[in-house]
Amino acid sequence: MKRAIQISVLLFCVLLGSSVSYAQPQKPKRSYKNFDQAVAEYHTSIEIINSHRVAYLSKRMALTMAEAQVFWPLFNEYNAKVEALRAERRKLVSHYHQYGITYSNEQALEFAKKSIDLQAQVFDVKNQFLQKLTRVLKPQKIAAFFEAEDGFKQYLLRQINQGQ
Repeated sequence: MKRAIQISVLLFCVLLGSSVSYAQPQKPKRSYKNFDQAVAEYHTSIEIINSHRVAYLSKRMALTMAEAQVFWPLFNEYNAKVEALRAERRKLVSHYHQYGITYSNEQALEFAKKSIDLQAQVFDVKNQFLQKLTRVLKPQKIAAFFEAEDGFKQYLLRQINQGQ
């Protein structure tokens, strides 16, 4: 009899515990009907981020109409180059995450060298962009750009953390 009561209490606790866990609010999971839908959502998100970036940089740099007409084509060229290099590095790092455990010492060293080389190429692109900007913008506007670029990253992280 005592054993039956213990089993009944244990069973009651297990059932109560499982029902409480189901009562917790669940974060909705995204379900995609197909790959194209996921890609479309990704591209829409990128477009939204880019439009926020343009607005943020424009406000922080306080570009005149003439400055904006010169700045944005240079920025778009710079941004395309940097994004291409970052995409290449993401691909390299992804490969490492997938297969790095099996890398030989030589392969691991080659990965590190390629990673640093890609980061150096980003640095070179930024220097080239700086040189182009010095021909068309005042130093205060150039400094405002680099500060705003870092500020936008912080702004974006805050928006993500706030769930917006």
